[in-house]
Amino acid sequence: MKNNKKIVLVIAIVFIILIIGIISVRVYLENHYYYDDKEDYNEISYTTPKGLESGDYFDDYYSYYGDDISCSFSVNASDKYYNKDFKKWFENNIRVSLSDKVGEMKEISIGNTTGYYIDVQTDTRKEYYYGVESTNHYYLLEYNIYDDLNGDRPDLETNICYTAKDKIIESIKVK
Repeated sequence: MKNNKKIVLVIAIVFIILIIGIISVRVYLENHYYYDDKEDYNEISYTTPKGLESGDYFDDYYSYYGDDISCSFSVNASDKYYNKDFKKWFENNIRVSLSDKVGEMKEISIGNTTGYYIDVQTDTRKEYYYGVESTNHYYLLEYNIYDDLNGDRPDLETNICYTAKDKIIESIKVK
């Protein structure tokens, strides 16, 4: 009789672990399902200024490194099939820490569509997040500036890290 109770207990534990695993995978897929498939990026176009170099491994990542400043721009696509609410998807994909200064989320016009924007100030960088929606995808555009001089520089108006963001955002077209 005791062996039967042990078998039932082991089966129950395995079943509970299996259910927790399935739920965890489903929640992850609903909130963070990113692709790096070229077809997912056919519904968005943008231009990056000369000086921002494309990443070696990803065509949707660009960066610049100077002596005392660096910046990066990336685009991530998420299939709308797994995410039904654009605003909720955007809110769930912004990374912040408790010590960060988080700006107000705003609805803005990006290219030919409406999207969302929020900025985050950390101890080491400025982060700018944009969300746009196409026919089949949501896109998270992230621009980061790491400035050792914290913006206290004579070339602020011409520095590529401070001028590239607006040029990229102004160039965005969404299908």
